[in-house]
Amino acid sequence: PERKIKEPLRSYANRGLDRDEAIAAVIGGAALVCMLLALLFGLPMLFPGQWPILSPAILTPQKVFEHVLLGEGARLWMESGEVPPGGVGDTARLEQALERYERLLHTFDANNTDALYWRSMILARLGLLEEALEGFDRSLNVRAEHAVMFAKARLLFELGAGRPHEEIYLVKAFDIMSTWFGATQNLPGLVSASPRSLGSMKLPATTKSRLRHDLQQMQHLADLGVKGAEEGAEAYLRVLTELQPKEIVHLKGGVQWKSPAEEAPGVGGTLGERIGLDTNERHQHDTVRLTKTQLKTLQPFINKAFHFHPPAQLEGGVLNPLLDLRQIEADWADPTKQMKAIYIDDMLRPKALASLLQFCEESTIFNAVKKRGYLCSFMDYGFAAPLVAQLAVELRQALPSIFCGHALSMVWAYKYDDTHSDGIGLHADMAAVNVNCWPVSDSHRLDGAQDTGARTDPPGAVEGRGGLVVWPQHAPANWSFPQYNLIGEEAPLDTEVKAFRDELFRTQNTSALTIPHRTNRCVIFDSSLFHSTDKIKFARGYRSRRINLTLLYGRMHETCRDVDKRKWMWAQYKSKHSSNK
Repeated sequence: PERKIKEPLRSYANRGLDRDEAIAAVIGGAALVCMLLALLFGLPMLFPGQWPILSPAILTPQKVFEHVLLGEGARLWMESGEVPPGGVGDTARLEQALERYERLLHTFDANNTDALYWRSMILARLGLLEEALEGFDRSLNVRAEHAVMFAKARLLFELGAGRPHEEIYLVKAFDIMSTWFGATQNLPGLVSASPRSLGSMKLPATTKSRLRHDLQQMQHLADLGVKGAEEGAEAYLRVLTELQPKEIVHLKGGVQWKSPAEEAPGVGGTLGERIGLDTNERHQHDTVRLTKTQLKTLQPFINKAFHFHPPAQLEGGVLNPLLDLRQIEADWADPTKQMKAIYIDDMLRPKALASLLQFCEESTIFNAVKKRGYLCSFMDYGFAAPLVAQLAVELRQALPSIFCGHALSMVWAYKYDDTHSDGIGLHADMAAVNVNCWPVSDSHRLDGAQDTGARTDPPGAVEGRGGLVVWPQHAPANWSFPQYNLIGEEAPLDTEVKAFRDELFRTQNTSALTIPHRTNRCVIFDSSLFHSTDKIKFARGYRSRRINLTLLYGRMHETCRDVDKRKWMWAQYKSKHSSNK
């Protein structure tokens, strides 16, 4: 366009060049760029093997065509739009994108992992789930990649939803994630980066509260006789001591505060409960950067599957057999309720509860660090166990009117700091149904409240409680994930989101539902509802840390009828696809 030609001319004019000189300079620059491009593409093909840095495999005409087809497929995928409730998006665009990827695979490279991955993603969107699964397997046979493994696990969730023996699909999916976690976290000589997670830190950035957690956990494992845990505790102790030399003095047999007066109430006598504490507890979550020497010291332990034992399924089931399941479903469907949010006490059998708690306390899977003072373990980075799969399936089967056809989409566990944690801020999650369960004993709560029932008075009216606050407002359907998931963060918000949040907080005294923490209590609610952690006030010590288990089902804003509609569309498309073959 003429404007793009005139802009560089004006730039040269501003430097005192006349028009002819400016035109000559632009033409000369363009010629130089063309010559460089000719050398870049031409020399590797004329003299293969002489230019290893320029990698002829990337610059061949075949590779150029492959990248063109990949780019066209990606553009068409984006143009297919967001998946509406009960829909699949623009089918025509998806079919066009599918044609690009299949042309690439058939004509140029049958093992192109990018094309295999995106072809499978499109097939899954269109409901051709078995073909999509085959494509993911082909891609993994060429190269094992996290994105493909994660997508395959999610596809197995969808394949298993509502089928007989659904737990087989979920256990297989979790086995894929567990194998991936164990293999990637224990590579020799590697201090792996923290797992992907919105807002989580990556090494060498971390927090003292995370290091204190790992020290406490190593001490706990050492007490249990786990091999190497004592050395791990010593490594974390050494690094924490270096990070806080002014607050710690060495004594025979351990470390303690400089003077008893500096000890905060509730601090126990074990090393892990004393080491690394700041006078101002909020500073525990400030970012620190580990040196190369410190990383080397922690290398065998930090972000590693040092101790990883996923619990097996339990005979006789996970859910409490005394639950009144029909009453639970009636409470969910109650039209007089302000929002779809219920809680169930004594949800799990004692053995199942103890096994999940032991898994969270002993397995070194909490490697994602959040600045608000809690650690995360996602299913693709450790929180994947046959027992979790069993729980996910039994919930769907026991409460069909709540979970209907919604497939499991994600699971995770959060573990909170034992000195100070603000918990999770206001947000909504990308799912249809959200389940939160609390396995830690209420004996560790310090708020002293006797009432454990839900209430609708202000969330801060009673100090502590440590549960969940749910608002009746839903995340708007046109908002993006960062808008509704980070609405409670201090990050800059656009005008619409900020106004919405301010109104939410203004009306919370009269509308928000606060559900206190209670051992073996599970909260089930519409995942598009805004919610946050209530104030946390638990005792200090490793086993006093609040733990929250989360299971997400389905897609945000989708109803049971929407799920049935999509499955009908999938069946129609599958029939059409089979006849075209």
